[in-house]
Amino acid sequence: MNSALPKVSILIPVYKAEHYIAKCCHALFGQSYTNIEYVFVDDCTPDQSIDVVREILLQYPTRHDAVKIYRNERNSGSAVARNVAVEKATGDYIMFVDSDDWIAVDAVETVVKAAMDKQSDFVCFGCSMVYPKKTRNYPHQTFPDMQSYIQAVLARKIIVAVWGKLIKRSLFDKLDVWFTPDLNFGEDYSVLARVAYQAEHPCFIPDCLYAYSQLNEASIARKFKYESARQLIQAEAINHAFFSSCPDAAVYAQSLKQGRASVKEYIIEGVFSTSQLKDKRAEACDLYSGDIDVSCQPAWGKLLLYLGSRKMYSVLRCVVALRSKIVRLVKSLFWN
Repeated sequence: MNSALPKVSILIPVYKAEHYIAKCCHALFGQSYTNIEYVFVDDCTPDQSIDVVREILLQYPTRHDAVKIYRNERNSGSAVARNVAVEKATGDYIMFVDSDDWIAVDAVETVVKAAMDKQSDFVCFGCSMVYPKKTRNYPHQTFPDMQSYIQAVLARKIIVAVWGKLIKRSLFDKLDVWFTPDLNFGEDYSVLARVAYQAEHPCFIPDCLYAYSQLNEASIARKFKYESARQLIQAEAINHAFFSSCPDAAVYAQSLKQGRASVKEYIIEGVFSTSQLKDKRAEACDLYSGDIDVSCQPAWGKLLLYLGSRKMYSVLRCVVALRSKIVRLVKSLFWN
């Protein structure tokens, strides 16, 4: 690989990742592809995460000049940190990597080759979910065109994340807003489909090159909070407003309703699994006032939405509690 090849900016927001970021850095600095810029954004992390980054960097002297570390004036959340990273990025392409995750040593080389071979401005690749006792691979699904991919994202039929992508930097400049400040849960959902809509030449490769760690118990994605639910509703509203105003809005109308069903199912399950949120049950069950499409929901989701529409709160509570016990048992035996 040489500098004539496209420059890739890898963007890494950093907050409370002291115990995980070393593995991430070794994977990033040890890439087989050479023309990489690393943009770390310190979101006022209270631990030694940035010190670990600098310590690991000493082992990769050829990467020293390629690493940029910026510090926010105050803790602002992942959305702002990602915006800062995108703004500072100077590469032809960008790739997001969370500080407690990592990528395969040849990940950048593989996706850049795919982008060049296909003249692609938007490359998607697979991931592995890493649990304490098990790793589950999720090869990326292939789509015939970008329209089909966007429909799947809006309907939440696939993993909705900005990581696991190689994205032409210029696509972000076509959006009025990137990541919405203070929207730190569901921010990927509000951005991914809108960025994809700007792309003209997508490429999908099945290779599981991204390791999504399930080891960090402090991760925001692992705990249900009603504020997170509100943010997910806001993310859906951003998508709804954008795609309802597109010239081809009719193409995405059903997918938006399917996405709403997915959001509602997630919130109902979270609310009824937490006794402290008893006062939020009616609000969760009334969400979207029936303007949803449950056709893509699994049997479990359809059951929750049906019970919610009938306001069968006691039954919902029992069903959610039973499923939670089964999930915990399975994880304790096979994953955790």
